[in-house]
Amino acid sequence: MTPFEEQIRWDGVNYEFLLYVLTPVEAEEFSVKFPAHDGAKPISCSSINLIDEGDVFLNCSIRLFSARYLSLPRPIKDFLFEIMDCCSGSTAISAWMMFDGAFHFDYLFTPEMSKYMYGFKFGDLPVKASSSLEHLSSAEWSNSVSEFRIKHVRAGPLSSD
Repeated sequence: MTPFEEQIRWDGVNYEFLLYVLTPVEAEEFSVKFPAHDGAKPISCSSINLIDEGDVFLNCSIRLFSARYLSLPRPIKDFLFEIMDCCSGSTAISAWMMFDGAFHFDYLFTPEMSKYMYGFKFGDLPVKASSSLEHLSSAEWSNSVSEFRIKHVRAGPLSSD
């Protein structure tokens, strides 16, 4: 088992994938169908709306989607791209995947949090995803996450201006 697989199988039994989706407040309800991939099917799926008490996401709402699998979909990177692509052509402003316990409103897309984020997408721009903890800890990945924040978050819903 790779270190990445250990992170997404934190309970020692199931592989859990967490997808966060940011949409405008006035957007219709957003849903995600986690795919069966290479014979691996989700055994449970759930979603919750996160409460942004600090109003970090101005005029936006965030929904967390979770899916658990007994077996790991392979190839994992293709699977990550497939999940992230579900947001294409939708009302989603952005979407990202993070390890369980890593999300915090105040530190989203910061260099410190980049190693916990294994996929992200903004609108219809290409998906960025990685299943290598070494790559997630690299300056290259951190720069991609920071670039994403600079280009798309500061000028958009997370802007404090």
